[in-house]
Amino acid sequence: MRGSEAVVLSAIMNGNISIDRVELSPEEFGDRRHSNLFTLLRQRHRAQMPVDIPSVVQHLNSSNNEDCGELMYISAIGDEYAVDASMDKHIRQVREKSQVNRLSAAVDEIQRRLKSDRLDAQQASVELIAQASQVQDLHTPTLEEVVAGVGADLDAEAGGHRQVYMPCGVPEIDTHPDFMGLSRDGVTLILAASGMGKTSFLNAITLGLLSQGRSVYLAGTETAPARRTRDLVFTLAAVDGRAWAMQTRQLSELTDSDPLRAHIQKDVDYWRSKLRKAQAWIQKADLYLTGSGLTAEQVSATARRLRMRGKAEVVLVDYLQDLSDSKGYGVKVGDRVQQVGHKSGILKALAADLRIPVIVAAQVSGEKQGKKPSAPAMHDCQWSSTVHQDAEEVLSLYRADYYRDRGQNADGPEGVVQLVARKRRTGRLSTLDLDWHGPHKQAGRPHIRL
Repeated sequence: MRGSEAVVLSAIMNGNISIDRVELSPEEFGDRRHSNLFTLLRQRHRAQMPVDIPSVVQHLNSSNNEDCGELMYISAIGDEYAVDASMDKHIRQVREKSQVNRLSAAVDEIQRRLKSDRLDAQQASVELIAQASQVQDLHTPTLEEVVAGVGADLDAEAGGHRQVYMPCGVPEIDTHPDFMGLSRDGVTLILAASGMGKTSFLNAITLGLLSQGRSVYLAGTETAPARRTRDLVFTLAAVDGRAWAMQTRQLSELTDSDPLRAHIQKDVDYWRSKLRKAQAWIQKADLYLTGSGLTAEQVSATARRLRMRGKAEVVLVDYLQDLSDSKGYGVKVGDRVQQVGHKSGILKALAADLRIPVIVAAQVSGEKQGKKPSAPAMHDCQWSSTVHQDAEEVLSLYRADYYRDRGQNADGPEGVVQLVARKRRTGRLSTLDLDWHGPHKQAGRPHIRL
C-alpha cells in the first residue's frame, strides 16, 4: 500500500503524530474508506477514546462497520510508515490531491454544460476563474511557518537534542572546530580530480556514519553494489586489495608440494579472517547501496522511499557527472552542461525536502598544462561552473603525493589528503589534513573495532 493518505492515517493510529496536528477535513481524503476512517478517529479523539490500531479494529469489529474498509485493510494501513519530519509533506500532498480532484471535477462540469449549451463562453470563463481562485498555494510556507521551524530547531539545539553539524564518525573531521562533521543543511559538494581519493573519502564517511548507528544510503555510479561492498570490506579490514589479488593468484598457480605455498597461505588466511570480520560488521550495518545506471530522479526517489521507512539519515552520491542522463524535464540527453546542472538541482531539492545531509562528490576538469597543481576551486567542477551555487558547503580534496608519484612538482605534506573548505555559510575557510593510506584506500581513520 502506498500514498500519503494511508501514511497520515497510519501515523495517527501508531501514535507518531497527534490528530490535533493534522489540519485536514474528511472531505480532503480522496478514498472514501480513508475519509470515513479519519472521521471515526476524530470522533474517538474528541470523546477521549483511544485511536490506536487495536482499539479501532476492535470497535469496527464489534459494530460490524465496514465503511472504513475491511479489518485486514485497516491493519495494512497501520504498516505504512513515515518519519515525523516528513509528516507535513504528506499532509500537504493529501490537500494538494484534494484540490486537483476538486478543480478537475469543476472543469469537467463546466465543459459538460458548455457542450450542452447551458453555459456560454463568457459565463464559463467567469466560473473557471472563480474555481481557480479557490486553489491555495500549498508549497510556499508562510513566514509564520518558517519562523516556527527555525525556532523549533534552535530549541532542539539549545536543549542538546540536535547538532548543527552531524558527526560523521571520522575523528579528525568531527573534532576540528572549523569542520565539526557534516552540515545538516543542504548539499555538501566534494570536488576532486580523478584518482585523488573522492571514493575513498566517501567510503570513510560511510563507515564512520555506520559506526555511529546511522542509516546511510550510498549511491555509487561507477560500480555495482557488490563491488562497492567489496571495497568497503577491504577498507574496513585494512587489507591491501592489490596484495590480496597477487597472493591469491599465486596460490592458484602453485602446487600443493611447493614450499612457498604454505607461506603464502598463512598470509592469505590472516587477511581472510580480517575480511570475514569486516563482512560481518557491514552485514549488520544500516546501509543501502545502489549502483551504476540510475538518474538523479531515481536516486532521489530511492532516498525518499527509504526516508518514509525511517531510513537514509544521510545520502551520499559518488559521483555527480556519472549519474545517467535524465530524459525530458526540458534538458537534452548528451548536453553535459545542462544535464549536470539539472542533476545538481534534483539533489538540492532532495536535501531541502527531507532536511537531511546530502553529500555529493563531483569530478573537476582536467589538469591545465603549465599550471602548478593545487586544490580544486569551486568553478573547476567539470561541465559546470555553477554547481557550487546549489551547495551549502564546498570541500576540495587535494593530495600532493598523487602528483609527485607522477613526476610533477607539487606543494603539500606527504602521506595525507587535504580537505580544503572552499565555501561555507558560516565559519572560517580552512584546510584539514587527513591520514592517507593508499594500499588500504583509507582517507581518515574512523574508530571501528572489529
